[in-house]
Amino acid sequence: MTEKGDWERSVLLELRGIGQFREIKNTIDAVDCLMDGWPGEEDDHYTAAIKICLSAIEGNLSARTARDAFIRAARRARIYIKPDSLDDLREHAFHCLPRRH
Repeated sequence: MTEKGDWERSVLLELRGIGQFREIKNTIDAVDCLMDGWPGEEDDHYTAAIKICLSAIEGNLSARTARDAFIRAARRARIYIKPDSLDDLREHAFHCLPRRH
């Protein structure tokens, strides 16, 4: 892992309107995104993502673990993630389906 917790693959989130993507390249970008204007609910997934990302920055967890937690928080918040920034398109399609309550 690099100092900044660089990710093997960036995550592209549509945050400010249709077609307006924010590129998250590393764990520091993820924390910034989570802490500054996160459009979703600040639920357990959100809180866990912040804790995991901060722990990764401190060197206690991998950048991959931080990336996964960040993606889970975005999915839970129903934030659109550009499919080509995900590792598995089938996994993305499955997680974009509405959740049953």
